[in-house]
Amino acid sequence: MHQPLSQTMASLSASGSYQAHYAVKTDADAKIELAGKGFCPEHPSIQLRVPGGMFGKTKVLHSVCPECKANQDLERRLKMAQLAPEPEKELLPADMIKPEITAFFAEIDLDVTPELGTAVKDLGLSRVPDFLDLDEEDLDSLQLCMPKIPGKKFKKKVEDLKVRRGGDR
Repeated sequence: MHQPLSQTMASLSASGSYQAHYAVKTDADAKIELAGKGFCPEHPSIQLRVPGGMFGKTKVLHSVCPECKANQDLERRLKMAQLAPEPEKELLPADMIKPEITAFFAEIDLDVTPELGTAVKDLGLSRVPDFLDLDEEDLDSLQLCMPKIPGKKFKKKVEDLKVRRGGDR
């Protein structure tokens, strides 16, 4: 049986007999062999094409290895997840406004709801004296964000502050 020169080399040993030396197969050689037989070089259990019959046409079972495609998709999703910005931490209602205003609301037994926190923030209120500059319409819109009883207490407290401020002048 004759073997190609690329696979074996015959050499004459000192005793005069021939000794065959086979080339060591590398991973690359194995992958080339698998690809030649129609299998995925990375996933040898997946056959991509079947050798043809008499006319040499091969039948394509998979144009792309499903395992390789799944791995690429996973890598792409992981890369996109790393590039995606972190979702913003949702602020608690009390975190939306300054502690001074939270304490002002606590004096009238009013819990800061998300709706109230947003309204205070939208009006640009950062200190208690800022309430004194609000017109009736803004006070009413804030009061609508509060339960009925604390809302009335809030409006009365702001009116008292306005009277005190007027008396200080």
